[in-house]
Amino acid sequence: MPRESTAEIGYSISEAFELFVLDMQARRLADLTVKFYRTKLKGFFVYCEENQITTLDQITTTHVKKYQVTLHHYSPHYQHGIARAIRAFLNYCVTDELISSAPSVNMPKMPKHIPIVFTPDEVDAVLSACKNHRDKAICLMLLDTGLRSIELVDLNFGDVSMKDGSVHVISGKGSKGRIVYIGATTRKQIKLYLMRNKHQPKAADPLFVTERKSRISRSGLMHLMQRLRKRSGVEKCKAHTFRRTFAVNCLRNEMNIYVLAKLMGHADIHVLKSYLEFVEDDLETAHEQAGPVDHMKIK
Repeated sequence: MPRESTAEIGYSISEAFELFVLDMQARRLADLTVKFYRTKLKGFFVYCEENQITTLDQITTTHVKKYQVTLHHYSPHYQHGIARAIRAFLNYCVTDELISSAPSVNMPKMPKHIPIVFTPDEVDAVLSACKNHRDKAICLMLLDTGLRSIELVDLNFGDVSMKDGSVHVISGKGSKGRIVYIGATTRKQIKLYLMRNKHQPKAADPLFVTERKSRISRSGLMHLMQRLRKRSGVEKCKAHTFRRTFAVNCLRNEMNIYVLAKLMGHADIHVLKSYLEFVEDDLETAHEQAGPVDHMKIK
């Protein structure tokens, strides 16, 4: 029996999206990743419906371009996110043979990214604003590892080795586990927190807990950052700022960018390229300010 071609089947856009979601779930992508695609694709699907485009084979490059034009009043970052989602969805449809080829998607140009990071003085101010050993331990853990907020709150006591500083990140983005490390200063602070907490947790117990001994939540971590912002006066005090600061300082200290990508749980170095450019600009400025030959006034 001859195989049915994708053109003959004419999959509906809604059916294709259901398959796309199932594919992501089968690959055990994080719930937040699935939510990202649901949110970013919703407007495009509404646009298609309003223009009587109901099946995949009806979508053309022109349709995608016209929809992208309607987004020009949004920020480049927002437009880029939507373009990434449309491209991923259409490429999936080709991979699973729902359509024979994918319409092209123009990727909006992004402005040069300047990562928001802490200065040394701001780190001191945030740490000084911590009212207890737990809060300081959380800040040092974020700064020393570059963990995402969800990864930090998911840590169990058994995931951290106080002997060699290894930290086993079980979940990670896309459910990919990895090993990161903390130094002696962070280990000491965690030890102080556990001692003052007057509780020796078991391996499966959460590492960071509330006053009621329950696992700190992402919401709880967010509220901690809000309190630290208010006390320290550092407006950029957010969990992700610690992650960016970790990345930039690792690059400043000449860590290999591929090693850094592995520590941060990135599949490649694409995200870190802007950080590398930032560090290179930083070094160029530093040389202009302190380059020995130019400052010796050699004739």
